[in-house]
Amino acid sequence: MTTIDQRENSHVFSIMKGLGIIFVVAGHTAYSPVHNFVYLFHLAVFYFVAGYFFKDKYIDDKLLFLWKKIKSLWFPLIGYGIVFMLLHNLFFRAHFYNPQTCHLYTRQDYLDCLKNFCTCVTTEQLLGALWFLRSLFIVSFLFMIGVWISKRLSDRYSDIILGGGILFAVVLCSVFDAEIQQINIPIIRRILSNECYLTAVLYMGRMFRKYQRYMPVNIWSIAILLMLLLFLQYKNVTVAIASSIFPPLPVFYFASAVGCLFTYILAVYIHKLPTLSRIMIYVGNASLTIMALHFLAFKVVGLLQILIYGYSIDYLSAFPAISDRINIWWIPYVFCGVALPLLYTSVKQMLVLQFGRLYNQLILKFKL
Repeated sequence: MTTIDQRENSHVFSIMKGLGIIFVVAGHTAYSPVHNFVYLFHLAVFYFVAGYFFKDKYIDDKLLFLWKKIKSLWFPLIGYGIVFMLLHNLFFRAHFYNPQTCHLYTRQDYLDCLKNFCTCVTTEQLLGALWFLRSLFIVSFLFMIGVWISKRLSDRYSDIILGGGILFAVVLCSVFDAEIQQINIPIIRRILSNECYLTAVLYMGRMFRKYQRYMPVNIWSIAILLMLLLFLQYKNVTVAIASSIFPPLPVFYFASAVGCLFTYILAVYIHKLPTLSRIMIYVGNASLTIMALHFLAFKVVGLLQILIYGYSIDYLSAFPAISDRINIWWIPYVFCGVALPLLYTSVKQMLVLQFGRLYNQLILKFKL
């Protein structure tokens, strides 16, 4: 068992997000040896953390909750989407996109992109990972409604009611999955399948917060959890949430729970190493930026492969990465996929700080 103060606990969960985003980047190299392993739980980590930090105060101010989610999830998607939309034709001419699957944007394409932003969707291939933002937005809202209903029914037994309600909804949606897949409105179809199923992972995070003090954190725990994950991989359990590919739901929830606990204990151990802890906290706090920019960062490694192996420049359009001859290039892909967005974050923070100082100096000058 472990007891850590609130500040340290926040750092541990930042490290969890840092590990989660590294797992995401590693999974997106496609041919990495850890691909199937991390896909078992890498995105579940973020839903789990969202459930852990859900605050009950939001049920009394639903508009505040909605506004916070719009600012933290929808606005970033629109911001990155507009920038990448404007750069689309430049990226196309730079061979970042395959002409067989993409084309130069026309005025109508730009208008279509702007319409898609209204539903928190971007069609830019290099921003493909940002589908997750809309999913988390919807799942968080569904979870908030569930907490509100359970609190209205009984404050004392609200967690039991919430768990039962989520279980009932998941079973109902899974039983009628064939009918749900026939619905012609994609967003409704995903809400009644993927997003409904994922509310249970937020519930896991909420329950973990309640019983966290009973969690044994030791080398035996992490070894057992790792063996369970390796066993699931050995059994060829496949999870691909973006493509709506789930194993039987009990297996999916088991993999998610084991993976999240494994990541948590690993984060606790990392937190005990000061230098590595600071790095991973920084990575975790920049996880959204890494999520948005890692596919673009992959192009740097792709260009290096082209120069070394003498490939045609058309190979740069390979997505998500150029197939590897000797199966070690996934390592620089992961490194650049994390490091380059972090470099962008650092430069942006430095520029914002400098502009802030300049602004304050100008204000003081004019006041004098």
